[in-house]
Amino acid sequence: MVDARFIVMTDTHFTPPGRGEDGRWWNRTLGSQSLEIGEALISTVNDISPDFIIHCGDFTHLGDIQSFQFGVDIMNRMSCPYYIILGNHDAEQKGIRNLIRPLIENDNGNFYYSRQLAGIRFIFIDSAFWVSKDGKEYNYKNPHFVDGDDYLGLGPSQEVLDWLKHELLRNQTQPTIIVTHVPIYSTQTYPVETLQMGKPKQTFPTPYHHFASYSIHDKAINEIISKHNNVVAIFSGHWHISDITTVNGVIHCQTGSLMEYPFELRVVDKGHNQLNLSTIGLND
Repeated sequence: MVDARFIVMTDTHFTPPGRGEDGRWWNRTLGSQSLEIGEALISTVNDISPDFIIHCGDFTHLGDIQSFQFGVDIMNRMSCPYYIILGNHDAEQKGIRNLIRPLIENDNGNFYYSRQLAGIRFIFIDSAFWVSKDGKEYNYKNPHFVDGDDYLGLGPSQEVLDWLKHELLRNQTQPTIIVTHVPIYSTQTYPVETLQMGKPKQTFPTPYHHFASYSIHDKAINEIISKHNNVVAIFSGHWHISDITTVNGVIHCQTGSLMEYPFELRVVDKGHNQLNLSTIGLND
């Protein structure tokens, strides 16, 4: 018996027609066909007819208001409500958060919030903060340090961490799912040397740079979650891979990018005390 069905998607990197470029990450990326991918996404989602959609960030690729409007126009053609968090591509430009507030779900001007959906409490974390080694937090990509030695990484701000603690304490019995862009845990199965990024045999230094790293507060978040047995799953994106592992009873689920072959999303069926996850490709 299925009580509810929802979709998890991520890293759509929506780009208005004429502005996207194709490339390679782990596989082929089709930024130039964002419109075609969007149309196939609409068809796929409406065929599935879920109760709602969860988007794990990197909604856009360029992070400007035109890209957000383009993506929202596509998502508004879905047959159900959708809930979005920000990824690093969404939060690169200074001032963009103010511009997109009328378009994107948020509470009190923030991009972290919680919702009661299908008997589950969803906690949406804003992990698109850029942090320097001296602890300074920026809600946009500060060009003065982000690509240099002073850059620490991506993750939630201290304000978001404090909010997460409070939110989990408010209800310690209801099944809870956390949604974040940057993963906080995964199996160690994807060596840097396999990432090509368009140039054959191109490799990246260790430690991994921000585009494929854990949240800078992964240990803190895991410690917070470990105190709450009602957290059943954590959904994330960012790495452009599909990976599921379970740690201490918590499902850690990463979903692949919808701008990158094979263009997959998750379908989650909620039954009695269980979640059944499947992966499907787009109709086209």
